[in-house]
Amino acid sequence: MEQSPLRVLLLDPNFVNRIALTSPLRLMSLLCPGMIERRRGTIVNVTSMAGVTPLRGCSYYGAAKAGLAMASEIARAAFPPALVGIVLALFFFWTGSGWFIAVRAGGCE
Repeated sequence: MEQSPLRVLLLDPNFVNRIALTSPLRLMSLLCPGMIERRRGTIVNVTSMAGVTPLRGCSYYGAAKAGLAMASEIARAAFPPALVGIVLALFFFWTGSGWFIAVRAGGCE
């Protein structure tokens, strides 16, 4: 049985890492200096339960999302809270009435 091109890409750890981890971190590094200079700004990173709990078939994606969550926590501790806010939205599971979402926020108090 032939796999879809998307499925093949999702099995490539380099592709998954570039999309789910490296790209958001690069955007943070590009945007934060301007936010600090203006003394305001908020970064919102979105991750999923794949970075918190093992999901079959999601090892590369889960590792990238766990890395993004940890990078958000470290950035929150590193940046002056009054200058740059870091928000991490964790999408967990479908409850039947909607997604359960946990949000961790810091800065811009």
